[in-house]
Amino acid sequence: MIGRLKKTEPNAAAEAAFMRALLYIQVMDNAEKGGELMRGVQKEFAMTKYGTNAGEILQSIDRQAAAKKVQENLKVGVKFPEFAEKDSEGKSFSVANYKGKVVLLDFWATWCGPCKAELPNVLETYEKFHSKGFEIMGISLDKEKDTLENFTKSKKMTWQQYFDGKVWENKLSQQFGITGIPATFLLDGEGKIIAKDLRGEDLAKAVEKALANK
Repeated sequence: MIGRLKKTEPNAAAEAAFMRALLYIQVMDNAEKGGELMRGVQKEFAMTKYGTNAGEILQSIDRQAAAKKVQENLKVGVKFPEFAEKDSEGKSFSVANYKGKVVLLDFWATWCGPCKAELPNVLETYEKFHSKGFEIMGISLDKEKDTLENFTKSKKMTWQQYFDGKVWENKLSQQFGITGIPATFLLDGEGKIIAKDLRGEDLAKAVEKALANK
């Protein structure tokens, strides 16, 4: 069918081929086969909007595959990779600055509903254990700096925040394969990953245990 349409109605053929590829990716959860078909759409229908869209989807598939590979390497017991940036106030932003502390790396955003739902637990844990050696490093995927600063001030989130205004293209989220938020890593005093994506009471329990083991 697609072959016949390609000669008589190229746009219709491009759409049919594109939708078939999309079916494998989104419905059948077969990125390998879907990607193969998308590459065909990109090559054979390059001058159509579907060829352009196929190229964009292929880039997304590649990014997701790369992110998955990074995440697979960030396992419990592994030392979190070093990084050295500046926070939203221009101060040094690095796990190395908190050597000897239990640290929560928190990838989040003010526009993220689940992040805001989890915030009371994060605040409660911080208030309870900060004086005992618990720190938080926020990595914000916000677009507007004013929005971030107004929110953190109103919620009394006094810990450091990294911000570059690039949302999902945020430098650190890209570097560490973050494809969904909230995403958290709890690190011990040596920077090793103790736990990932803790929620509710599990966060406070893990922090308390980590502090006891320091």
